[in-house]
Amino acid sequence: MKFLSILVFLLSFLLISCAEKTSVKTTDRNVIEIYNKKTEKKEYRIKPGDRIEILFYRHPELSTKTDQNINQEDRGILVNKRGEIILPLIGSVKVAGLTERELEQLLQKRYQKYIKKPHLYLEVTNKRLYVVGEVKNPGVVYVKDNKITLIEALSKAGDITDFGKRREIYVLRGGLKNPEVIKISVEKPEDLTLANIKLEPEDIVYVPPNKIKNMNLAINGVLPLVNLVGGILGSLVDVKYLSE
Repeated sequence: MKFLSILVFLLSFLLISCAEKTSVKTTDRNVIEIYNKKTEKKEYRIKPGDRIEILFYRHPELSTKTDQNINQEDRGILVNKRGEIILPLIGSVKVAGLTERELEQLLQKRYQKYIKKPHLYLEVTNKRLYVVGEVKNPGVVYVKDNKITLIEALSKAGDITDFGKRREIYVLRGGLKNPEVIKISVEKPEDLTLANIKLEPEDIVYVPPNKIKNMNLAINGVLPLVNLVGGILGSLVDVKYLSE
């Protein structure tokens, strides 16, 4: 459902962009540095639907069960719709809105009643962003430790196809309602330094089609009509020939 919402939004984004000038920020090295500093300072905040993996040192019985064969998006304990998780000994814990560091400190404090000097590590395992458009494997890209750059995300999506517009890659940030749109070019070798922009969970990377792809789509759309007209004209010629 989330991925479908993104595709619908991108269609709307393209229609609006064609109808009027959408506010799009074109980047240079200075702008990239500013964005990267903001991203480094920003900490991910837990929300309903996230999964949290918790590891207790010296008390493995309290850790969330970890099976390396399970898909990353299914690992850990699920944050319910109320923004809570339920843990052994301490029961329900409100986690929505907290950073991973804040939750770690909260759990250490709560478990002090039952464990002497509790030490634990936790991580949200299903932090993700989306790469769509003219890439070989569009879809979800998972973010490890809040660290992933645009070039890494494109690589995980199989790289840009031959029909992708390399000089106009869009990063949409801040949700679907009122996103901040950043335009980046990776057309030339010297542009690749701009691809070092650090992405954030829930970012959307969109690679639009180039003129060749648009031309192919137009041709594919016209060909059935041409074939239909040709078939009709051919039939008329055959009828005329037979009548003579």
